[in-house]
Amino acid sequence: MPILTVMLTEAADAAGEGPLADFHLTERDRYELRIAALLHDCGKITSPVHVVDKVTKLQTLFDSIELIETRCEVLKRDAEIAFLRAIAAGADAVEARQIQARDVAEIDSARDFLRGANRGGEST
Repeated sequence: MPILTVMLTEAADAAGEGPLADFHLTERDRYELRIAALLHDCGKITSPVHVVDKVTKLQTLFDSIELIETRCEVLKRDAEIAFLRAIAAGADAVEARQIQARDVAEIDSARDFLRGANRGGEST
């Protein structure tokens, strides 16, 4: 990692044209970058394995996405209960079902977004 970082930075500094033409480092900048590159992985030495080696962003000792999944199911159940209560109170069944369907769709959309965000797209 440190060697690659320095090589990439030197190549960027040497660029005479293009978007990196104005990029230049002082000797102090180079020194600080070398030190930062060397220290990059030091935190991994003392960090617990379950923090460093995780497949998803919400994973600790277990993947917390399961808690979100459960909460979404509870919200969907609450939407069903609200629908049934509205019907019992004499509300229009079609309108009440549309409201419930909208609420469930929002919950599903939020859950799907969180699933995708949990997996992430960064490479390590």
